[in-house]
Amino acid sequence: MKKTVFYLAALVLAGACAPKYNEGAFSYDGDDGQYAAVLTSRLDIENTGTYDFYVADGWPEIYLDGELLFSESPEGADFRELKLTAGRHEIRAGYSEYSEGRKPGLWICPKGETVHEYGTNERPEEGIPPFVMEQAEETYGRYLEWKGGDETVVFPILTDIHTNQSCTYQHIGFIAKTDELFHYDFLACLGDIGLNIGPGHLDREYADNVIALTAGELSKFGGVVLYSAGNHDWDAGEDEANSQERLSDVFQKPALAYGGENLHLTPGKVYCYYDIPGKNVRVIVLNSEGTGALNGKYYYFDDVQVEWLKGLLDRTDPSTSVIVFSHYMPHPNGRWHNEPAPYTKESNERLMNVLESYKEKRNIAGLFCGDSHFNMHEVENGVNYFVTQSYGYCSEEQLMPGTRRAFFNYRETLCCDIVALKPEKGLIHTFRMGAGGADFDCEFPY
Repeated sequence: MKKTVFYLAALVLAGACAPKYNEGAFSYDGDDGQYAAVLTSRLDIENTGTYDFYVADGWPEIYLDGELLFSESPEGADFRELKLTAGRHEIRAGYSEYSEGRKPGLWICPKGETVHEYGTNERPEEGIPPFVMEQAEETYGRYLEWKGGDETVVFPILTDIHTNQSCTYQHIGFIAKTDELFHYDFLACLGDIGLNIGPGHLDREYADNVIALTAGELSKFGGVVLYSAGNHDWDAGEDEANSQERLSDVFQKPALAYGGENLHLTPGKVYCYYDIPGKNVRVIVLNSEGTGALNGKYYYFDDVQVEWLKGLLDRTDPSTSVIVFSHYMPHPNGRWHNEPAPYTKESNERLMNVLESYKEKRNIAGLFCGDSHFNMHEVENGVNYFVTQSYGYCSEEQLMPGTRRAFFNYRETLCCDIVALKPEKGLIHTFRMGAGGADFDCEFPY
C-alpha cells in the first residue's frame, strides 16, 4: 500500500466567528481507492476560551498539540469541549484505506455556537446514474440463474448509510429503483443513517435535514420498509429530538400503508415483526440500542424486548421460516471488537441463547446485521449469523478473522447485498450488487 501525504490549509478562528475551513485536495496512488494519509494543519486562536470540536466518522486518530484528541471507536467518539489559549496550535490527523469520495471532516467553533455550514459534502446531481441499473442488471442475472423455477423471498439490505458525512443517502433511492427488476418482498434498512456523527447530535436543524433526506429516499421504494435503529441514530438535536418514538414514527409507521395487518409494530420501541403475504415467512426486527444512547447504553437488547422475542417465537408456527434483523451483531466475530461492556456481553449471550435454543423447534433462517462495515457469515449452534458491509468505513486493522470487505467509490459503485431465500428448500443466497460483485456472494442452508 502506498502512502499519500498532504496538508490542509490553516484553520482560523477569530473571536466569536465560526472557523474558516479549507479542505485539502485528496490524491490517490493506484486504482483501488486504498491509501494512507497524514494531515496537518495549524489552528490560530485569537481569544482564549472554550471551543467545541466535532469530528466525522472515519478518523482513526486526531492529535491537538501532540495530545490525542479523538480515537475511532464503535460508539463514535465525535464531540469534545476544550479550553484553548490564544495563539497557534497544531492539528494532526491520520487515517488509512478510506473509500474515495467520502470526505472525513473536522469542525471547530466557539462553545455554544451552532455550526450550520459544514462544507465537506458535495451534493451529486439528481437522478439515477447509469452505473446503478448496469450493476443491478448484472446482479439480477445471477439471481435468476440461481432462482430457477423455485419460489423465493428476496430483499435488499441497506445499512450504515451515514448520510450526514457524504451523499450516500441517495443510494437508498438507487436501491429502490432496482425493485423494477427484483420485485422485492420488502426493503431492510438496518440503521446508522448518521444522525449523531459530527455536529449533527447538537444541531436540531441539521439532524432534521438528515431525517428528511433519508425518509424521502425510503419513500421511493413504494413497499414495506423494515427499519432497525442504529447506534448513530440517537442523540441528534436538542431536547431528545430523535427519541425511539420519533424514529418509529418516521421510519416504521409509513410501512403500515403497505404492510397492513401483516405488520405489527411495538409503539415507540423500534422493534416489530412482519408476515410476508403468501410466503410463510416471518421477519422480526430488533432494536439493538436498548434504552438508547440517551441513557448511556449502546449495543443492548433490553429485558423487555428479549421477553417479547421469546413470546413471539413461542407463537410462531414451526413450519414458518423466521428471519431476524438487528443493527448490531451479538456474535463476537461480527463486532468491531471482542471486549464489549459487561452489560453488552450479557445481552449478546442472552440473545444468542434465545435464538439457538429455538433453532431446534423453529425454522430460523438467521440473524442479519450491519454495524461492522464488513461481510461475515458464521454458524453457531445451528444459527446463521450474517453481517452485510454496505456503506460504512472500515480499515484493514479493524477486520475480524474470517471477515472481508470491498473498497469502493460510492459515486461509481453500489454496495448492497441482495438476500434471497428458498423457503421450501431451506436455502439462502446473498448476491452482492456493486462493489465486490459475485466474489462476495454467499450461500448457506438453514
